[in-house]
Amino acid sequence: MTKIKYRSFCKHCNNYKVFEQVQNIYKCCECSNNLEDVDLSNIPDDLIIEQRNRYRESYLSRFMNELKIKDGSYDNEYIMIDDDAGLNLNPEFYKESQATIAKEYHKYKTIKFEKFKTAGRNDICPCGSKLKYKKCCLR
Repeated sequence: MTKIKYRSFCKHCNNYKVFEQVQNIYKCCECSNNLEDVDLSNIPDDLIIEQRNRYRESYLSRFMNELKIKDGSYDNEYIMIDDDAGLNLNPEFYKESQATIAKEYHKYKTIKFEKFKTAGRNDICPCGSKLKYKKCCLR
């Protein structure tokens, strides 16, 4: 099962850290404090800029990983979700990111379709289930 980890601001460490779920509570991996909501005005600007850049880089990969989880083809032990550090409030970033996601989603579905298009009835299913295609995704 894929675990979810969050990168968010830790008040105790005074920096962006990774939080892991422990008994339905997210705790900082370094200081074990609970994940709390933080006002962006209390975070230094250089840390916000750094986190926004990290979020931009991870945005598309997180979306693609979620698609793979739904398809059953995601094989990493955890998925990292970065805090947006207020970036989603920017309408320009939102439009740009949605356009990028639409392009990548189309590319992903096209590649996936091509795999299935070449599969014969008695071949192993391209989805990775190890069943024959006729008993799995052909239905």
